[in-house]
Amino acid sequence: MELRDARLLPDLTGYSVVVHGFLREKTSSPDRFPLLEGFWREAFEASGASTADLL
Repeated sequence: MELRDARLLPDLTGYSVVVHGFLREKTSSPDRFPLLEGFWREAFEASGASTADLL
C-alpha cells in the first residue's frame, strides 16, 4: 500500500480497532459501503492492526 510505504499510516501493530457508527448517517449512500469498508479494512491491516471491526 502506497500510504504505508510513504510512512503516512500510524503503527497499529498489535492493536484491535473498533469503529462505532461506521457509515450510519442517513445521507450515506449504501452502494458505497463495500468500497469504503474495503478501503478502511485495508488501511487498518496495512497499519498492522490485529483486528478491525466496523460497526
